[in-house]
Amino acid sequence: MFSVSSIRVVWGGLLCSLATVLSGAGAGLALTKERALPDDMALVGPFAGIPAGETRFLSRKAMGELPAKTVLHERLVPSLPEVDLTVLPLTALLAQLPLAGGADGLLLVCSDRWQSVLRLSFVKAYDPYLLLYYEGKTPEQGWPRFSRVEAFAPYYINVSYRAHPDFKGVTPEGMISATQVVEIRAIEVARHYAPFYEGSLAKLTAEAVEGRKLFIQECNNCHQGPGGVGGNTSQRPLLLLQTHATLNAEYFRKLVRRPKDFFPDTVMPPHEHYGEETFRPLISFLKESQALMNPESAQTPSPAVATGDAVASIRPQHEKINTQRTLLSPSEIETALKRLPGWRVENGTLKKLFVRKNFVEAIAFISALVPECERIDHHPEIVTVYNKVNIGLTTYDAGNRVSTFDVLLAERFDAVAAR
Repeated sequence: MFSVSSIRVVWGGLLCSLATVLSGAGAGLALTKERALPDDMALVGPFAGIPAGETRFLSRKAMGELPAKTVLHERLVPSLPEVDLTVLPLTALLAQLPLAGGADGLLLVCSDRWQSVLRLSFVKAYDPYLLLYYEGKTPEQGWPRFSRVEAFAPYYINVSYRAHPDFKGVTPEGMISATQVVEIRAIEVARHYAPFYEGSLAKLTAEAVEGRKLFIQECNNCHQGPGGVGGNTSQRPLLLLQTHATLNAEYFRKLVRRPKDFFPDTVMPPHEHYGEETFRPLISFLKESQALMNPESAQTPSPAVATGDAVASIRPQHEKINTQRTLLSPSEIETALKRLPGWRVENGTLKKLFVRKNFVEAIAFISALVPECERIDHHPEIVTVYNKVNIGLTTYDAGNRVSTFDVLLAERFDAVAAR
């Protein structure tokens, strides 16, 4: 068992020896040009020995044979017991494979579309580790799951709780705890985040600038930002977040605070600790960035927009349609499905997959659905992957089951798709 001080000595020694190993960069690594095993780690240059944009692969066995690997006795997360963790400090990997070509950070890419950014200065200060074996076992031999849902495999990267008990898990670039890591990219951090700052987004107000900083730190691991930068675990495009914030900020607040109230199957954690000091700048960033990135949407504002009520021009029709969300019986649902081609009920949710020509048309389709949702104050679950748009309709105040509002909105979505 390692004590806190011994871990610091061992890992501190790795940092001190970093410069002495650079001359033999990559010499002790069995890099391959092709993935030989499913869990081989992808390394994308520029690293020393890996040209920019090219990929090499490193097996678990090869990483486990490096002299710098060590064993820690601690918890992966607070809810799990203390066990022996065989790990490779990232400082040790970088000692063998230094960053090159101006790169000053690592981008951790995960199979669940999560992304984490680690600056080189952070790696040197906090010695994040890459988990190779859990109690001597490979993932196939038995690794735990996080909250019974999220896998740590094939690789997990985090900071040692024992070596750095003061670390809170968050950096200016967001959370670093990365599960399901499949790829490590060498990046220039400023260039990576450039789409957040360049062009029209250089014109943000002071409040929106603060919101941009919050978005990068709090949201960008799993919500993509401008230019597609960031993770996409949520599968909710930036345009959808911008539209919620612009047309129905109160819905946006409720969704972020308690997402399971709207989507029971989501893995997105609640953010009930968010107050107006967080929401105000975050909503300002989303609203301003939408207007700046899509200026045509703001060229002819309605009188309602000019008075500060961005949804008043479409919301009045809400009362004319239906104010009651009436739960439908199974037979009523079956009757409704006969006039809703392609729709089905799955786990109490009315669902349909819409396929467009490409990503741009998929986003345009989603944007066209927003007024229909606002007209009746009813909002679906929307998950998009490239040109596919998956819609899920259920009614929260009818016990998360199918109501008249879901059928009504499904009919309107079909009409939009036909146009």
